[in-house]
Amino acid sequence: MTISIDRKKRREIESQQKKALKKLNKLMRQGNAKLNSNINFDASIHGLPAMSDAVSDYIDAIGAGYDTEQLVDLIASCWNLGHYSTEVSALIWKIMVEPVLMLRGLSQDQHLITILKQISVDRADKYAFDPRTILGFTITPQDEGKYNFYLEVKSSNQDPLQGLEQMASNAVNMIREYAKSIN
Repeated sequence: MTISIDRKKRREIESQQKKALKKLNKLMRQGNAKLNSNINFDASIHGLPAMSDAVSDYIDAIGAGYDTEQLVDLIASCWNLGHYSTEVSALIWKIMVEPVLMLRGLSQDQHLITILKQISVDRADKYAFDPRTILGFTITPQDEGKYNFYLEVKSSNQDPLQGLEQMASNAVNMIREYAKSIN
């Protein structure tokens, strides 16, 4: 679901993102962009359960009525948010997740927002043994089974601080372009 947003709302989103990005950049320059200390980033990724299983569990918890690709994208973003300290995670939420929810008309969907925020918490608690970052995913339509799609999630054990600034900046640009395209 997409909604048409007016110029004022788009500027509000962009302003919010710029402020959060500025704070994030400041934390990074000061060396205060911290990782979540619960996660064992040195753990082996061999023998871990399929990342698609964890993502599918959250799809089930959220329920039907959402665009699957958009939902998986939000889940992946929130999983990766769990890598960071509470302060950094909150800034990235404002840069990446909140604008998408606004643009998709989901900013008042408390059920969805609650589960998305829980994903970050679970990432640092329930899945602290798993050092992987979600890099991307592929959804292939299927006719049979519990789901009407096959989900493949690409993940890797990479340094979450590496490229953090670029990731946040790319998110701002992507959302800006998307907001322009739906109007």
